[in-house]
Amino acid sequence: MEQKEENIQRVDNKPASIYSIFVFALVFLFVYIFYPQISMVIPFLGQNVTIETNYSSLSQNDIAGAEYVVIATAKEKGSIITDRIAGDIDVYALVDVECVEVLKGEAKAGDKLQVAQLGGSTLIKNPKSNIKTKYNVRYADCANIEVGNTYLLFIDGGCNVIQGAYGCFRQTENGSFADNKGRVYTKEAILNMVSEATQ
Repeated sequence: MEQKEENIQRVDNKPASIYSIFVFALVFLFVYIFYPQISMVIPFLGQNVTIETNYSSLSQNDIAGAEYVVIATAKEKGSIITDRIAGDIDVYALVDVECVEVLKGEAKAGDKLQVAQLGGSTLIKNPKSNIKTKYNVRYADCANIEVGNTYLLFIDGGCNVIQGAYGCFRQTENGSFADNKGRVYTKEAILNMVSEATQ
């Protein structure tokens, strides 16, 4: 039985067509333009920045100067705000908190206050290149307020938690309050603290 020899011709890849180059250019342009917006929905993208603060333990002067001392539940967190002041950039969101009990200040149970939650992800434009870059900004020792949780908050007249994490005590399961160092206080102990500071 005779075998027929088959000629196998090698087919070389054709050079990229103008059409494929055009499509590639469009995809590249799309990614270049919309990458900053895309990066905002992907948590691990962006540059991580930690800003050092000068927060320290609450003093009697801090407590005496507080506009409000309240037990409040975080209800809603707003969008990230980026403020430019004198060349500095502040990144924060406003959190609505509902007062459960007011220990100091002109408010009552059921009233809503706003406090600033420092940090978050934002797009900042480079003034030279006009290109926006995503920054994940974290402030050291800032108050961490999570929606749904209840806190004891020491708040100044500018909606800031006094001394950051040191002025934000999380309510525990048994109704007491734990500071950022894990020390636990009863409500009576906190009332005494506020009373002594304001005498």
